[in-house]
Amino acid sequence: METSFASNATTGDNAEDDDDANEMVLREFMEAVTATSVWIDPNPLKTVASRLREGLEHLMIPTAMEKSQIETFMRKYKLPKSAQ
Repeated sequence: METSFASNATTGDNAEDDDDANEMVLREFMEAVTATSVWIDPNPLKTVASRLREGLEHLMIPTAMEKSQIETFMRKYKLPKSAQ
């Protein structure tokens, strides 16, 4: 999946485009997160919004919170570990 986004983001052949090839704009990121949530839970009887919320709450956010970089960021800015 990373390769497809990188190839879509490339628009030219100069060095600046090569540096930006692995970056996503917010819109692309939101589409990727939504597509991943729908792929994880392909139930057509649920709305996309509910599948996105469940995917974020139960899989993506808990997985991200296990990463040391996220823990360091949370500690640095004194953010709570959960919204509850």
